Amino acid sequence: MHSLRGGVQGGSAVNPLYWHLHHDELFEEVIGSIEERVAYIRSNKPARQVETRLRLMKPVRFDTPKLREAFAKWMEADAKWTEAAAKWKEAGAKWTEADAKWTEADAKWKEAGAKWKEAGAKWMEADAKWKEAVASDHARQCPDCPWDGKTIFPEAKR
Repeated sequence: MHSLRGGVQGGSAVNPLYWHLHHDELFEEVIGSIEERVAYIRSNKPARQVETRLRLMKPVRFDTPKLREAFAKWMEADAKWTEAAAKWKEAGAKWTEADAKWTEADAKWKEAGAKWKEAGAKWMEADAKWKEAVASDHARQCPDCPWDGKTIFPEAKR
């Protein structure tokens, strides 16, 4: 993959592009200085490779309209990509924050649901006792009532 983050802008090299900075890249931008790269090659690469590496390592020249135009389009696309990446990163941070809030809210919802279920069971128990008490007291207060648990006209059901 060719890294062209800095590139050449308006004819001045921000991070100049060089051919063959590394054996497995056609071209890439110089990070640091070219002098540091040359010194590294002389000190750390096999002696049989040094001449070839240094001979082939040279600045990319933007000396044709085709290359200048392609690079200008690349720079434009790269700027849009960089802007989109920043927005994507910002959206990702907001999503992470929202997800954390959702997780917290979900835990509270589950906790409240458990309490609601527990309260519902207690209510059912209390309601059954209430109905039993009401029915018992009704029999005491209305001794000659035909109430059958559903109507005071049980014969109408027949």
